[in-house]
Amino acid sequence: MHIVVRTRRTLAVHPWIHWAVCVALAIAAAVATHGYIAGLDAERRAWGTTREVWVTVGDVAAGQPVRATAAEVPVALVPPGAVTEPPGHAVARQRVTAGEIVVDADLAAAAGPAGLAEPGTVVVGIVDPLARNVAVGSTVQATADGVIVCDEATVVAISDDVIQLAVPARDAPIVAAAAHDGLASILIRP
Repeated sequence: MHIVVRTRRTLAVHPWIHWAVCVALAIAAAVATHGYIAGLDAERRAWGTTREVWVTVGDVAAGQPVRATAAEVPVALVPPGAVTEPPGHAVARQRVTAGEIVVDADLAAAAGPAGLAEPGTVVVGIVDPLARNVAVGSTVQATADGVIVCDEATVVAISDDVIQLAVPARDAPIVAAAAHDGLASILIRP
């Protein structure tokens, strides 16, 4: 006789076997779940104390207002310079992704192009009609007459035809002179 047929006959004559197996499986699932939850609690306790930080609600582009909410995270996960106060009306100095802990370097306190510039840089405006696809936060090079006059600049604002670049202070005079003469161009870096 086939094993399936023999098993069905045995279960038909003795239904308590079916229920005993069901109860045993339920108990095994409960024990496994309890062990998993106890392991999670132990790991959570192992992290130690938590600290309130501000986490972005959604993706924020450079120059946009930062929307953030308070969250409790383990101290081991808090990066240096994490913001502990609400960002208020601050704008993002750089792109910040959703769920990221906001740090001081992400925020610009001042409004306008100067607020997005890094310390030690100067903002210079350039008109380059061929640089239409640059975006705020892009890293670019500034050239004049085929010569690179600034090896690394950051786009901090775009208004109409003027592209505002944050350039190192040592390169600012030559970039400004090239922009004034209409010779400045932008090379977009990957």
